[in-house]
Amino acid sequence: MPSLFSMIYKKFPLIIFVFIIYLFPVYSQAEPSQYGKKMAEKALNEKIYDERMWHVLMQYKKPGGRKLRSLVDDEKFFLAENGKYSPKDELKATIYALFDDDLSKNDDNNHPVCVFSGRREWLVERLGIDRNKLPKKSCTKYNEFRKKLDPASVTVIFPFMYLKNPASMFGHTMLRINNSRNDPLTSYSVTFAANVPEDVSSFDYITKGLFGGYLGYFTVKQYYKTIYEYGYAENRDIWEYDLNLTKEETIKLFNHLWEMQGIGSDYYFFDENCSYNMLMLLESARPDLYLSTSILWEAPTDTIKKVKKSGLITDKKYRPSHIKILEINSKGLSNNAVNLAQDVAEGKKTIDAINNSSYSAEEKAAIYDLAIEAMRFIFLQQTVLTEQMVKDYQKNTIDILANRARLGVKSHKKIEEPGSPDEGHAITRIKIGVGAENFKEFYTEAGFKLGFHGLDDIDKGFIQNSQLDAIDVNVRWNTRTNEVTVPEAALLRYASYSPIKRMTKSLSWKIEIAGEEKDYKKGSFFTPYIRGGVGLTFAAGGFSSWIMADMDLAFSEGYNPYWTGLGFGGDIGLMYSFIGGKFLARGYYRYFVLENLGAEFGGNFTYTIPVTQNNSIEIKYGYKNHWEIENHDIGVFWRFYF
Repeated sequence: MPSLFSMIYKKFPLIIFVFIIYLFPVYSQAEPSQYGKKMAEKALNEKIYDERMWHVLMQYKKPGGRKLRSLVDDEKFFLAENGKYSPKDELKATIYALFDDDLSKNDDNNHPVCVFSGRREWLVERLGIDRNKLPKKSCTKYNEFRKKLDPASVTVIFPFMYLKNPASMFGHTMLRINNSRNDPLTSYSVTFAANVPEDVSSFDYITKGLFGGYLGYFTVKQYYKTIYEYGYAENRDIWEYDLNLTKEETIKLFNHLWEMQGIGSDYYFFDENCSYNMLMLLESARPDLYLSTSILWEAPTDTIKKVKKSGLITDKKYRPSHIKILEINSKGLSNNAVNLAQDVAEGKKTIDAINNSSYSAEEKAAIYDLAIEAMRFIFLQQTVLTEQMVKDYQKNTIDILANRARLGVKSHKKIEEPGSPDEGHAITRIKIGVGAENFKEFYTEAGFKLGFHGLDDIDKGFIQNSQLDAIDVNVRWNTRTNEVTVPEAALLRYASYSPIKRMTKSLSWKIEIAGEEKDYKKGSFFTPYIRGGVGLTFAAGGFSSWIMADMDLAFSEGYNPYWTGLGFGGDIGLMYSFIGGKFLARGYYRYFVLENLGAEFGGNFTYTIPVTQNNSIEIKYGYKNHWEIENHDIGVFWRFYF
């Protein structure tokens, strides 16, 4: 019987071979044909590794002025050992791999000719490569994917901001690759998103999202599923921007998308996010666009503005959310009529309740329209659907449509488009102005806000009655005393003042992590605080008003010996947006219970006048009474957004 040593000795060459195969990628051992070597030599002599298109395809960047590297973080994407950092080495390795004649190394789908279609097509065009010299591969998976998507044109898709999900509170950007039939519903949407585990904690989600702890991947799905996810499940408006990319350019984009399938890149909330990757994808279709040039962050709204500025947009369309559709269909109906439609949709009443009512034919038609939309809304909100539920929904839908058709009344409901994202202000703001405290202490003040949209900003292009301010700091210089102070600063102000409507009843809420200069009996101190509140908002005639209960946890040496203040109270407010600007008035009252400090109350009024899309004038007046110390503040400021 052979010894263990002799067995290992006999198998040693095989072990070494398997080890080498495992250690080094197959592509790194590519042995090209003589023609392939000639093409590689030509490419290196002409230094095409420095050309724009090669850098676009490989996503080579110098982030923050650092060393050149690819933003792709998946080793499967590179054919050279140091291809992530060397465009030259990666180019040579790519050409060698494309002309690898050893057909035993790769099957028809995994050969570089099939996998790296974007690189292949550019090199064929750029170097004048004879396609007949490339290895003969059927590329079945690539051809099936291309047939499925049938790329003909491209549309940018923007699902509106969604305040209930931190990852979507800035909006979202994706593309739709339209098929040759020009049928949006059966076309495919393309998105880039982080691969986040389902059981991840909020802390891990935020920290890893901020610092690139997740890999992001491109995914495609049929567009009707995208509409359901965003327009129905999350009730977000969707804007669609058709682009003027030619079919040839669309195929270039498709080829790059294909070679990015299953390839991961570090995902960052603020810069290398969904929007940034969509811009790089557009650059693969037309490399002279230079769209992915953000410095601080790439917000989805700014992405739309970049695409517009580049001259790509030919048309835009608005798809209202399902909630908006319900609101549109309920307009002009009495409360009783709305309740009747809801009862029919929920199965509490039959269709005969509409048929036998005393409403006119036009009113009955409107009730039917609302009932069918309400029934669809209820059906699509179900997390679990049984076969019987589907059958009942289909039967009830047919019954309502049949009764609606017998009326012979045409619907005249008009969808009013809100301001589109490309029409809104930019997200970063600076302001400068002058004012006076107590009508005698004159000051000059400057402010910086990283983003995004505040209650006193013009609403066009943003969610009305919403607030998402991040890193907002104001610095004030007293012209008499030369004293410099920080009257207010915020790390985060996050709020939704959604009005209660007949079809939707949601609470208003706010979260603030901020600070302000406060007057105490022992002096003035900057006081950081955490504030949360919940309440109700009502809307009528263009006005929105709210009442909200809140709680403060504040920290300052002006409080008791423990530097802590705990206050309970609330605030009321009134907003009105119109073509001439935006009015905002609010008042507050809080009583601090620790050490019996007493009450603070006050209010402010702001009028914002739009000058251009990214310029406005702010006029404000504020009154504070903290611990019986009064303060009046009036000022005028110029705001610039960029």
